Amino acid sequence: MSWESVNGIDPKELLPALMITTIHPKYFLEGNDNQSIGGKIPEDKLVFIEIAKVCKTPQDVIKLIEKVFKDIKDKKEIKDFKVKKELKGGIGKILNDTIILEPNIAGTRSKHKQHI
Repeated sequence: MSWESVNGIDPKELLPALMITTIHPKYFLEGNDNQSIGGKIPEDKLVFIEIAKVCKTPQDVIKLIEKVFKDIKDKKEIKDFKVKKELKGGIGKILNDTIILEPNIAGTRSKHKQHI
């Protein structure tokens, strides 16, 4: 990914973050978030979980990744998070629809259900 932009978002506002998508990693390695593969921008949504707001230790990062993978495997919504920001692809520098999640401090599910 580019250090200048993560899907049109300033990395200082987002990183470190866990990104969830089905876009092939080759796009991010070769495209630097500014180019397309074969003349086409991959179409998929991006979901980011801001790690710094969720994890205080390296063990917390491992627990977060295990929890997210389990939810995806079980085809469940990602729990304990609420939508912080939704960005639509094609507006400004945003290439793909993007959802940024943050911890749901109340411990209840948000109105937006995230299915990956």
